[in-house]
Amino acid sequence: AIIFVQILSIQAQGGKKHLQHYFTDKPLNPINLFIGILEVFGELTRILSLSLRLFLNTAVGEILIAVFTSLVLSYGRTPLAVIPIILFEVLVAYIQAYVFTVLAGTYLSMAIAHADDHADHDEHHARKHEQSVEARGMHGG
Repeated sequence: AIIFVQILSIQAQGGKKHLQHYFTDKPLNPINLFIGILEVFGELTRILSLSLRLFLNTAVGEILIAVFTSLVLSYGRTPLAVIPIILFEVLVAYIQAYVFTVLAGTYLSMAIAHADDHADHDEHHARKHEQSVEARGMHGG
């Protein structure tokens, strides 16, 4: 979902404007370059953290069920004793799905808001340019 947000952002803005989102107007300035690199790193860590969160929660849940099942069976108990752990894992899965949906929606809305801000900024400059051309036309003719 997060990679999909990046793809949509690149399609909406174009590759150059998408990169300009991370770097300021003067990217060759060492401080601006450093900040741009940090912004790209921050974007990559979002993707990585969300992916790891989902993977590890699922993996740990499966490991927990396997460990409790082996403990229950090794003591000669009925496998029904594992049902509370399985129900707990189902609850955790629903919570993780909710968290993933909220975070993906937040990242998507941030990307859309940023694209809209750039569009408004470009439209504002176009209007100022038109006004200056009209003003020159009135004074020049």
